[in-house]
Amino acid sequence: MVPAAATAEWDVHLSFSNDLKENIRNDPTIPRATAENILLAHHPRFWWRAKLSIDRKPVLELLFDATGIARSFPLQMALWRDDSFALALKRELEDATKKQVILYILTNARFLEFLGKSIDCRSEPASLLQS
Repeated sequence: MVPAAATAEWDVHLSFSNDLKENIRNDPTIPRATAENILLAHHPRFWWRAKLSIDRKPVLELLFDATGIARSFPLQMALWRDDSFALALKRELEDATKKQVILYILTNARFLEFLGKSIDCRSEPASLLQS
């Protein structure tokens, strides 16, 4: 999935919803239908954005509702920037021999379920937004 010598880096920051939408609108790497799905959805005023890059290549962005952080599960959307990474991760997450270890590490089956669903609907990421 990720080469042993690869460098993974997270960039976490707070963002206005309008800034996220502007980034989506101006990002030529996001397919138009996916961008429209995100842009036409209702958004909270602020997002915590956690962007994962591997060897400086963006592969995933997790969006947390910063206005609802007190809720038990503020993770609302995942933007998969690399299909091969998403599909490789899905294979790992669904591997029955690793499932118990993954659940133990994640400590939350809901997060594991969210990741799987977000990979399945990566062309419509806003479909996971909770109202």
